[in-house]
Amino acid sequence: GLFTENKYPILVIDPREGQIVDANRAATVFYGWSLEELLGMRIGDINTLANSEVSAQMRVAIDESRSIFYFLHRLANGETREVSVLSCPVESRGRTLLYSTIIPGDSPRSVEFERLRNLWDLVEGSGDVLWSFDLKSSRFSYISPSVSHMRGLTVEEAMDQSFQDSMTPESFDRAQAILGARLARLAQGDLEALGPSRNRYRQYRRDGNIINVESITTIILGRDGQPRELIGVTRDITAQVESELVRDSLLEEKDELFREFRSRVGNTLGILVTLLDLEEASLGADKATLALKDARSRIITLSLLFDNLFKSPGFRSVSLRGYMTDLVALVAPPPAQDPGADRPADIQCYVEDVRVGVKLLFPLGIIVEELLSRALERGRSSGRRPAISLTLFQDANGYVEALVSDDGVEATEGANPGPGLELVHSLLDRMNGVIEKKAKEGNTYRIRIPPESHWA
Repeated sequence: GLFTENKYPILVIDPREGQIVDANRAATVFYGWSLEELLGMRIGDINTLANSEVSAQMRVAIDESRSIFYFLHRLANGETREVSVLSCPVESRGRTLLYSTIIPGDSPRSVEFERLRNLWDLVEGSGDVLWSFDLKSSRFSYISPSVSHMRGLTVEEAMDQSFQDSMTPESFDRAQAILGARLARLAQGDLEALGPSRNRYRQYRRDGNIINVESITTIILGRDGQPRELIGVTRDITAQVESELVRDSLLEEKDELFREFRSRVGNTLGILVTLLDLEEASLGADKATLALKDARSRIITLSLLFDNLFKSPGFRSVSLRGYMTDLVALVAPPPAQDPGADRPADIQCYVEDVRVGVKLLFPLGIIVEELLSRALERGRSSGRRPAISLTLFQDANGYVEALVSDDGVEATEGANPGPGLELVHSLLDRMNGVIEKKAKEGNTYRIRIPPESHWA
């Protein structure tokens, strides 16, 4: 009753030859052939696809990889109609047959399948190749027609290939290793191994060229819970890979240029420091010696900035904490680095870990270096081990504040502050910064620098 009286056409097909072995009354009305005529036909006489493609689709239905199909069927009057086909395998007298319900394109029920067909057409039209691979027979059970565009092969030629023949030896070995690892994980109960899994391989085209592809695959389980099929979508990414190679080459060339530039800048600054050391040793006048020491410290500060800049992941900003830590180590090296130091300073640093632009960091480094050097000199002149603290942070409005404190005794009021402090004031004026000094129980300098947008 359900078969004979069903309002939708139903065909029962033997997938071995595509022979129609039974049909209901609705099928004779829809197609226009009598029951006897239909039973003398093969599904390839009705389906407009090539016989090889029809056979491929029937294998997919038998394996239950898919149950919904969209075809163009011929009618007895010569017309063709779009149909949705719901097909599933059934057992009858020891044979596996396909029980196919035909839903005409103008049927109200076909509307619910229209979205699925549009989605399928969208994927097919993208140029990506859809495929399924039977894990038991180790053969392809379906390959979409878009393979002809991607690899220059017909569907029949592609399906006749083994998995190994479809790709380069290196890609096949990797694909086997990846699939083997996924199946092993699955055997241990790891369902995430089902996928999807995204990997890159290299495949052969008909013309002998090799293309780079990306495959997204999922393992399908059978009714017994065992891996039955591998389904996938493969796309040609040759142009993308070539672009990546060009990009990587340019990045490597850029890195090489920066390494060379860093080496040359470092060598040049190192030579300048050495020359100043030699000149300083040859002079007897204290004033000239101090001037050379100041120049030497400025160059070291610049060299340190360049070193931090090249180590930084970006070339527009540098870690404030990292730079100041290195600067303090150079200004007041600990005994392990400078065993000859008479009275190494005790410097406590509290520097916020933020990134600061190079345009600010270089003058800030000179200012901090000058204030630390003056604090060290005050401690040494008083015959005590100087206790110095450095605090640096950036507030919510982008202002950078620095506090440099020490317990030394400043020179008498009205004494010449020296060229170093004059340089500090000059740099701050250019940045619209301010400096305040408190000399109660030691010395404290407070520096406040606005964001670059507020500079003069």
